[in-house]
Amino acid sequence: RTLYRQVYGRDIGAKLADQLNSGPEVVLPKGDITPALQPGDLVFMVTYAYLPRSVAVYLGGGKLLQSEVIRGVVLADIPKNVPDFLYVVARRPLAPR
Repeated sequence: RTLYRQVYGRDIGAKLADQLNSGPEVVLPKGDITPALQPGDLVFMVTYAYLPRSVAVYLGGGKLLQSEVIRGVVLADIPKNVPDFLYVVARRPLAPR
């Protein structure tokens, strides 16, 4: 949320439910999802019960910025063959309104 407000001047909301409605859906293919993503896209991941539980910001080049409880904010690579259940949906908050 802070990243979007400071870098892009947009408020995407503080709650996961708000962020899930923050822009148009990005259709994610099976396997390598990076071709479908653009920098700034929000990628929602499943952690329990097949419901979105966490969100990361796609930075480009196969990199995600995500917040973790133990390690804090980390830069992570998107695996090339993502299991279908790991990433649920992506949203594009920076799409023209």
